[in-house]
Amino acid sequence: MREVSRLFIFLTVFAFSTIHTTAQQELRKPVRVLVDVSKDGGLWWFPQAHTFNANAYHQGKHLADLMRAKGWKVIELPRGEVITFDKLREADIVIRPPAFFNYKADEVSAYQQSVLAGTRLILLGGGATDVDPIAEGFGLRFDSFNGFGSVKQWTPHPLTANIQCCDLPWTPLSEMPSSAVVLASLNQLEPNRLPVLGYLPYGSGYVVFVGNALTHPSLFDSVTNAVARLSIEDIQQVSMGQPVVAERSLEPRPKLIEPISDATLPQPYSAEWRFDWEDVPGAKGYEIVILGRTAVFPLAQMRTVKSEHTIPISQGYIAAHNLLGWSWRVRAQNANGTWGPWSNVLRFNVSK
Repeated sequence: MREVSRLFIFLTVFAFSTIHTTAQQELRKPVRVLVDVSKDGGLWWFPQAHTFNANAYHQGKHLADLMRAKGWKVIELPRGEVITFDKLREADIVIRPPAFFNYKADEVSAYQQSVLAGTRLILLGGGATDVDPIAEGFGLRFDSFNGFGSVKQWTPHPLTANIQCCDLPWTPLSEMPSSAVVLASLNQLEPNRLPVLGYLPYGSGYVVFVGNALTHPSLFDSVTNAVARLSIEDIQQVSMGQPVVAERSLEPRPKLIEPISDATLPQPYSAEWRFDWEDVPGAKGYEIVILGRTAVFPLAQMRTVKSEHTIPISQGYIAAHNLLGWSWRVRAQNANGTWGPWSNVLRFNVSK
């Protein structure tokens, strides 16, 4: 009987030790990340166009290298790769930057089934076409216009750790399921809060939606770190405090003069673009941002001591699909060196 007891104790200790060792191995296993840029149109892979090398320079490389520096295993899919359920499920995290080329119905289904089975998907919006079948497959729709600025309201959460890192071109969501949890918005007031970050529980996995195409490294780092450590159960149990509202500046906003709202400017190769606004009393300088409708990077983000800015005639040509919905805004630098609030946004178009 004593020998049986000893054997039972030995087997119990051995089993516990094996389970504990396996758990430690799981914890030490590097996070596997799949970046789906199979439908990239020149955003992530630029300037690469025909052959794709993750080790060579491209615009998304700094974000991929940021994850590799943490010991994560990162795969960047080349353009033209076909998406399947098995490919998605091999990764712990799938990151989908904005897509330019369309997905087939089987690929959309693969995304849905993968997240249902437990995949954690980070869906980046902005800088793409008006239709995103992957986002719409989850009931999400990013707006067709973007806006440059900072988040005005957010909820304390691991996903919003660096939400106020900087002003960015944001693309808000115009539609989402009632089960989506909004964590950050461009506006403070309902009903037009303009949500730009949150998550959607979906089966055994979840979707994190971020309304920015090539997210700032500090924000990208906090979002990916949170997704790497939060299971579907964890993210739903995170204790969230009251929403934080950005402080409103009492400094005056610049008043924009021209181009007026909905003006049409000539093609940049044929004439200069001139922007004018009223002087702000005591201002020592200004910053102007000019942004295409779905642009990831501003055409201009310049500082000037004058209350005007001119873009000279250039060799550039704006294609037909980018003619509408350009925007511009200005802010003033106060005498003490701090920046005041952004002006209202005015939109303009470009002639054919």
